[in-house]
Amino acid sequence: MGVSGYLLISAICLSVFYFVYLLAFKKETNFKLIRFYLLTSIVLSLILPMNFFQIPIDFSKYRTGVETSSITETTNDPGNKSSIKIDELISDENIVTQGANWSDTISKMYFFISVILLLRIAWNIGSVIFRYSKSAKTKYHGYSIVHLKQGKSTYSFFNWIFIDVKNQTDEDFNQIFSHEKVHASQYHSFDIILIELLSAIIWFNPFVWMVRKELKLVHEYLADEGVVTAGIDKLRYETLLINQVAEGKLIVFTSNFNSTNLKKRIIMLNTSKSEHQKGFKRWIIVPVGIALFMGIAVVNGQNNSDDINPIKDQFVVVVDAGHGGKDPGAKSAENELEKDFNLSISKKLKEKGKINRTIKIISTREVDNFITLSDRVKKAKDVKADLFISIHLDSKEEDVQHSGINCYTSRVSGYCTKSDEFSKELLNELKQIDGVKTADAPQQADFYVLKNSSCPAVLLTLGYLTNENDLSFINNQKNQELICEKIINAVERVRIN
Repeated sequence: MGVSGYLLISAICLSVFYFVYLLAFKKETNFKLIRFYLLTSIVLSLILPMNFFQIPIDFSKYRTGVETSSITETTNDPGNKSSIKIDELISDENIVTQGANWSDTISKMYFFISVILLLRIAWNIGSVIFRYSKSAKTKYHGYSIVHLKQGKSTYSFFNWIFIDVKNQTDEDFNQIFSHEKVHASQYHSFDIILIELLSAIIWFNPFVWMVRKELKLVHEYLADEGVVTAGIDKLRYETLLINQVAEGKLIVFTSNFNSTNLKKRIIMLNTSKSEHQKGFKRWIIVPVGIALFMGIAVVNGQNNSDDINPIKDQFVVVVDAGHGGKDPGAKSAENELEKDFNLSISKKLKEKGKINRTIKIISTREVDNFITLSDRVKKAKDVKADLFISIHLDSKEEDVQHSGINCYTSRVSGYCTKSDEFSKELLNELKQIDGVKTADAPQQADFYVLKNSSCPAVLLTLGYLTNENDLSFINNQKNQELICEKIINAVERVRIN
């Protein structure tokens, strides 16, 4: 899953949580419960898209007979084979080019707006800190009271409470302080930072702005509730709210006394608070979170959904990005990880393979997750692969001069001859690349994925991370693309033969 996928799923998760909020919490008067739900929703919306679990489901089996028949006729008609390879390829290239241009434009627009919003956050924090540093301050009941100039609005940021002290009566000051103390003691500033950052990340989702609005309103409900609970006269406090709300514009990044939504706040002050179903509602987030988790796992599984039933007569190649997840593989001196290079090359190889309609490339992993060796082999068996290629890099800390591309086959595999044939074709192709040494002949090694493979299999090491030249070579994206082209060429030769 790329960045765009993460952002989209995060936005969807937050939208689902918000709809549940509207159904179950909108009329709730237990404000601590509402805050708990909203904050948990925000955190889960950021975490759930990182779910790497996969639930592969073959949705093609649910297609109608007409659709299936149409697909089969189009792809397998011998008379149309050449026109498909030429005309459709040209069409696809145009679509890819146009799609890339649109994608690039959208990405730039997204990042531009996100940067603006992040700068806005930084500006607001900087404004608060600047005002704090330039203003007179006094300590009061463990809080820093920052003296504002006349006409400036009251607000708080963590333990800093900004008040126009000189123009408040003692009674008004105590009421305002009681209100802001609730914001400070309950760390509402942390909530605001969290939702502002989320808004900057998924600003394109209208529901994030609704959640932002609801969370800030709940903060005010909690603070108002705290004032009344402290014994301050409700009518006097309501009068103070009305008098204060017409003052100047607040810094939007802070918790504030004279916020908007005055009518809602006064109504809520006079509404009896409910405690019924508190325990039940608190746990609504659990089934919703589980449902989203499972949904994302199904989406992840669809990364390989077309791997379940490859098109008939395609040459199926399973590309295994070695290591992953908790198994980083080899490391460079700069702590660059083998698993990341393997995954990058595997993804590029799959994209290259899409151009050639006679070859179907299936990846053992699409993300940085751990997969057992037996599962990698099983993947090739399940899709009835014609070839298995395991991508790796090597390391030799005791001899950093050791370098070059190598290829391995198994001496005990039932596919030794075909594996050797492909490895030789592969090395011949890779020898044409300048900038890195390539072995003259494949070596034999009984690696698990080779000796247990259900098809011809090779393990390809694309250099040594401990060698400066090899590391520089493999770090170059163009070289990775070139390697993938050579692998595709070798696969095509073996397929034809």
